[in-house]
Amino acid sequence: MPFLITGTIIGAVLAGLVCSISPEGGDVQEKDATSSFVLGAVVGVLALLGLFLAAGAEDGVFYATGLGLFVFCVLFIFGMIHRQVGR
Repeated sequence: MPFLITGTIIGAVLAGLVCSISPEGGDVQEKDATSSFVLGAVVGVLALLGLFLAAGAEDGVFYATGLGLFVFCVLFIFGMIHRQVGR
């Protein structure tokens, strides 16, 4: 069950990312800067969810899933920062 919830949340975040990318150059549209902050906040909450999942794990699968979700979210946020600073 946690895998289904985690997969659904990650899918929703990635769908929001795809919708906020412009077809011209692949950069996030400047007029939607607010959506970038909201997306960053949602991914940050997902990172915390991953840490709580890993902390409460009773077996190795949930522990690895929680840490994997955390690492993915942190790298995703760093990528968002890199795109914004690189302009």
